[in-house]
Amino acid sequence: MQLRRSGTIQILLVACLVGLAAFVSIRDNVPSASSPFALVSTVPALWVFELNERVWPSFVLFTLACLPVIAAFLASSAHLFRDKREIPKRSVVALPVLVLLSLAWFWQGWSYGIQYQGMSHTLYLAVWNAIFVAVALILLLLNKHTPRFGINLAFHGVVFSWLAWCAFPWMGELL
Repeated sequence: MQLRRSGTIQILLVACLVGLAAFVSIRDNVPSASSPFALVSTVPALWVFELNERVWPSFVLFTLACLPVIAAFLASSAHLFRDKREIPKRSVVALPVLVLLSLAWFWQGWSYGIQYQGMSHTLYLAVWNAIFVAVALILLLLNKHTPRFGINLAFHGVVFSWLAWCAFPWMGELL
């Protein structure tokens, strides 16, 4: 089935939102409540910012740092370009794996998060992670009941925005 032009535009808009989430995650100089330095956004940023800021404006470097998560979203959403309504099994399996890894991340880093970022920061990020996971689970269940393109797109957008903004946040001392 061929995707309508409006569907392609919707996918690209969600990709931009995922990129915005990545940008917001890394925009501050240190981890903060609004900029938690999510792993999938921070690692590319560390590589990109090795480039000399005197040669490249910081906006260009931030944009380059956000491109990997946008590319991952678009690659993961290839089925959406074919107007698929069901959430693929790979995504259904990936969500609980990511949740378990996130729980392990928080379990391991909790004391460092409290020590270096503070209790309120660490709890705030734990709550936001739980909210993203809950919304993704609700969308997954809704799509299982009534498969729709919009729910499928929303599910993938929520999961990738979670990964880009606050999943696996920096908890501990900054180098």
